[in-house]
Amino acid sequence: MKILVYDEGPKVSRFSQIVTEGVKRVCADFSEVVSQTGFRKTKNRTWVRINDATAECIYFHRLGSTYGAPDNARIDIRVMLSVRVLNAPIAGGAIGIISDPARRTTGNAYHHRFNAETGSTYDRCLEELGLYMCEVAEPWFAEWRDPEKLMKHADLSTEARKGLKSAMIGNTDPEAVAASLKALGIKPPRLR
Repeated sequence: MKILVYDEGPKVSRFSQIVTEGVKRVCADFSEVVSQTGFRKTKNRTWVRINDATAECIYFHRLGSTYGAPDNARIDIRVMLSVRVLNAPIAGGAIGIISDPARRTTGNAYHHRFNAETGSTYDRCLEELGLYMCEVAEPWFAEWRDPEKLMKHADLSTEARKGLKSAMIGNTDPEAVAASLKALGIKPPRLR
C-alpha cells in the first residue's frame, strides 16, 4: 500500500508579519540616517551612493532569513558593504566586507539586533547602525573611492579592472553601466 504525503506549502509563523514590519521600520529609519551622506534606498534593504566610476552599496541581510519562517521576533542584521565598478560586467564587479567581525573601540561587537515584537533594544540597534556607518563604513568607502587604489584590490576581478581602467580614461560602455545601475535598483538613463 502506498501512502501519499501532501506538502502543506511554506510554514508561516506568528512572527512572520512582526519581523517583516520590524525590518521595514529599521530600514525606513536607517534611510533617514544615511540619506544625509548621499545614500538613497533603491531596493528592499539596499542603499546606493554613485561616484564617477563606482557605486558604494549598503545591504542589510537579516540573519536566519534563509531558514524559512522566523521562530521568534528577534531581528539580527548583517550589514554588507560593497564598492561596485559601474563599467564592469555584473559578475565579479565588486569588492565587499560584512559587519560580523567589526568591533567598536571598546572591543565589543556592534549591536545590530532588536526584538520586533517588544521593541527592546531598537533604539540602541539604530544608534549602533549609525555608529557603524561613521566608524567603519565611511572610512572603508573613502579608502576604496580612489580608482587607482581600487584597481589594486586583490578581490577585484580582471574584468572589473579592465572596466575601471577604461572608465578612468573616459571610455565607458553604456550597456555595462546601465546593467550595473539596473542591478543596483537604479533606473538607468535611456540609451540612444
